[in-house]
Amino acid sequence: MSKGKTTFGLNRSTNETLQKAGSFIAQFASGPSETLSGIINDYLRHVRLRRLASLEARTIQHLKTLGYDAPPCPVPLKVLVPLLQSATLEEDDDLQDIWAALLANASTPELGDTISVSFVDMLKCMGPLDVKILSVIYLAKSGSPKDVFVTQDLPAKTEVYNGVDKPRGLPDLATQASIWNLVRLGCLTAESSSSGSRKAIFVALTALGERFVEACTVGAKGGT
Repeated sequence: MSKGKTTFGLNRSTNETLQKAGSFIAQFASGPSETLSGIINDYLRHVRLRRLASLEARTIQHLKTLGYDAPPCPVPLKVLVPLLQSATLEEDDDLQDIWAALLANASTPELGDTISVSFVDMLKCMGPLDVKILSVIYLAKSGSPKDVFVTQDLPAKTEVYNGVDKPRGLPDLATQASIWNLVRLGCLTAESSSSGSRKAIFVALTALGERFVEACTVGAKGGT
């Protein structure tokens, strides 16, 4: 991403929304609504520009890791625009680094054509725990499409189920909720146990989930 070519000004509809927000806030504070909307406007500009600068630095570093001094290919606008919108609002540094990796990979000939706007939508719906769980499962896979993973010890670790041991317990509630979010996004499937239970005691990584992890990881199998 070159400096000066990407700007994140607020469009007309956004400014109108900010003005309405200022009018609403003015009901609870002393001062003209124009001043309050200006404060909100300035704050959002500052935050997005600061996060854009961070995204730029991270993306450039990822591109260097891939062997590029600059983006080798343009990213389609239908991917680039929503990616930048979401990445510049992300306050978690680890998650923004994943956005930067996705942007870097999207600009390469190796992965660019395989990265769709659906990956942007998926990442936008994930939090740090979701990303951690998906990464741990991805790293534990043996390569067999029949791999089924035990969820009890997630997000710390997992293992491929051997099909012999009795079904284990469930992880904590936050992890269970995260697992079901990943199921909802199509990254995982909840596998039934021998008793027919679908309480996410076991999960499987989908082809979509595998491609998503590789799209968001610099130097993964799909990116080299």
